[in-house]
Amino acid sequence: MEGSELVTVPRGEEASCSSWVTGSASKNLPIMSTESVEIDDALYSRQRYVLGDTAMQKMAKSHVFLSGMGGLGLEIAKNLVLAGIKALTIHDTEKCRAWDLGTNFFLCEDDIVSGRNRAEAVLYHIAELNPYVHVTLSSVPFNETTDFSFLNKYQCVIVTEMKLTLQKKINEFCHSHYPPIKFISADVHGIWSRLFCDFGEEFEVSDTTGEEPKEIFISNITQANPGIVTCLENHPHKLETGQFLTFREVNGMTSLNGSTQQITVVSPFSFSIGDTTELEPYLHGGIAVQVKTPKTFCFESLEKQIKHPKCLIADFSKPEAPLQIHTAMLALDQFQENYNRKPNIGCQQDSEELLKLATSISETLEEKVNIQSYGCKICLTCKFSVY
Repeated sequence: MEGSELVTVPRGEEASCSSWVTGSASKNLPIMSTESVEIDDALYSRQRYVLGDTAMQKMAKSHVFLSGMGGLGLEIAKNLVLAGIKALTIHDTEKCRAWDLGTNFFLCEDDIVSGRNRAEAVLYHIAELNPYVHVTLSSVPFNETTDFSFLNKYQCVIVTEMKLTLQKKINEFCHSHYPPIKFISADVHGIWSRLFCDFGEEFEVSDTTGEEPKEIFISNITQANPGIVTCLENHPHKLETGQFLTFREVNGMTSLNGSTQQITVVSPFSFSIGDTTELEPYLHGGIAVQVKTPKTFCFESLEKQIKHPKCLIADFSKPEAPLQIHTAMLALDQFQENYNRKPNIGCQQDSEELLKLATSISETLEEKVNIQSYGCKICLTCKFSVY
């Protein structure tokens, strides 16, 4: 990777599969300079309203590396380019095959016949989506001995359709880098999917909800320790203990105006703010506005999370399902590692091998998984189910 040459490819020419290649939609389209973070409101108006200028400017400076141009990888690439990052490198070592036509909407039959590299085949289509985003490709193969120092220039690395052992190596490099390189791994297998994120040991989120700050209209504030703030009748505050509020337009207890107070929820219609015994008596009016405070999240490496995953429970009627699916996915990874292919549909021998792998893997997890074997129509193989 270190010796890869960056080559500019004129529109219409084929890219070399052994080099880094640049693609752009058209020579006449405007390209954002490397120093500029000005936001094109005509292009990003709705997204700008949702995310805000701070997030948009951060994205406009971000370089992202994306491996795997299957159906999932292409969808990620499309969304990243439309979102307005600064630069995207798409990576793939596979040639276009007939089944790719079912998931990759930028491929055509000519790509299959000519055996083009998947990243090469979609490069210009992706670049055409947004002239402000610099899109390049690589088709250099990776393995466990690859020097991943070339990833230093990226702020985020996303991998799809990659061997688990190789994912661990890349994640280890990204996690140990300073500052940490954000790492995302994602895969879809039929109705099953998984997503892993590692944004480093200390990742600060400036807005944890993405919602507009709440405004609470006040009906009373007591002179007490702690002082109790009561909202207008039939208007619950919907706040949480530990949040911060700033006050304005308070009559009587005017010392609160402009101050920021941490609250403790008392009831759906009241909360405490600390000692108010020395303040003037409250008269009327007043608005309390929620203050958005950053929150720091800690992420563990892929190696650690595989053995003791923190799973998102989407269906509380089946709380055990995420861990079961996690085990099944690991078994599928191991099967592909052992046989360099996926299990054949309807093959009893493959299903029995996959079941054996899942049972073995479940023993290595800190939280044990109940593996069942029975016939079903929709599962990873014909006789292995994790329902």
